[in-house]
Amino acid sequence: MTIRHLTLIILCTFALTEVTQILPAYSNQNNKQTAGDNQRAQKYRDRGITDQEATEETKALFYNLRQLAKSKLLFGHQDSTAYGVGWSAEDGRSDVKSVTGSYPAVYGWDIGRLGGNKNLDGVEFSHLKRLIRQAYERGGINTISWHMSNPVTGRGYLDRSAQANAVPNIIPGGSHHKELKRRLDIFVEFLNELKDKKGRAIPIIFRPWHENNQRRFWWAIRGDGRDFIKLWHFTVEYLRDTKGVHNLLYAYTPLALNTDKNSFTALESGYPGDAYVDIIGIDNYSGQGKSIAASARIVVELAELKGKIAALTEVGPGNGLPSESPTYFFTRQLLEPLKNDPVAGKIAYALVWRNSSRRHFWVPFAGHPDVDDFRKFRQDTLTVFEDDLIDVYKMP
Repeated sequence: MTIRHLTLIILCTFALTEVTQILPAYSNQNNKQTAGDNQRAQKYRDRGITDQEATEETKALFYNLRQLAKSKLLFGHQDSTAYGVGWSAEDGRSDVKSVTGSYPAVYGWDIGRLGGNKNLDGVEFSHLKRLIRQAYERGGINTISWHMSNPVTGRGYLDRSAQANAVPNIIPGGSHHKELKRRLDIFVEFLNELKDKKGRAIPIIFRPWHENNQRRFWWAIRGDGRDFIKLWHFTVEYLRDTKGVHNLLYAYTPLALNTDKNSFTALESGYPGDAYVDIIGIDNYSGQGKSIAASARIVVELAELKGKIAALTEVGPGNGLPSESPTYFFTRQLLEPLKNDPVAGKIAYALVWRNSSRRHFWVPFAGHPDVDDFRKFRQDTLTVFEDDLIDVYKMP
């Protein structure tokens, strides 16, 4: 062996040691990850989809959403077929379809109060599961959020009293960790009933612990963000690795609050790391096109850099649409700003919130002043509703 070869080996060994020392760590010095944790995290890091054992349909959904985002915007609506303005639980009905002639491409659902008979919006879970299956059978995409009640106090998702700092108490080693696992087990049972006619698991976009920078939620960031990251890591690893759930895409979706790219992925913001995220989303309730486009640009740039999917996971005016006057929100504040920005326009989907009453709605219903504006939005070449959607559950 020559001196040159020996020198090269020494330099390579030194470089490898340096790289090992700077690999990202997600625990503080008092609670370091085990060697097994590091190996498992490294297995999934920088490989696009979080779950390498995901079902074929789930992998196809991940791939197709990334491809569609290059030239299309999928439209989504929360609880679209569960109820609307002036109606509830009517088969086949949707305010979106009544106005545009098509269902949305993306359906949002929430499982707050899971384990009971009805969710926090009054939808029976048996009916909710049926609506998810129907949306999937038509080719639609289902997303699930979870306004979970506080596992420590048993009170609602807004319980942030001093004694209700639940996050450090439900992560591994915490006083109520078993309660978190019990609730996740109920979620697994719920998912196990979401099968298609051939018995295959229906792919779901799951966005746990959403708006983690929204101070009113009990799971919101307190301190330096490390406990929240531990919560996110445990949630993914428990569902994916312990319970064998392989039909989920995990969406990280903070609220747009003076956010930029650097702060979005900073440790103190709670970003869980690329190995634990499939969709990089953001919720924007400004109702203003300039702000919406800026938020979209942030997540698109991050998603393209990391091989993920970018989405406006909740978007619209903060208090919904007014009842008596047109806003032209869909064309002027959502469509045009995205079409005019070549980066922001690569968002995969935009989902607006629910239609619960004439005082609380985000989609125009029949007779509303914004009906024509919403129809123009639907007819644009950029937007995709369910009728226009390709088969996103098959690889091209």
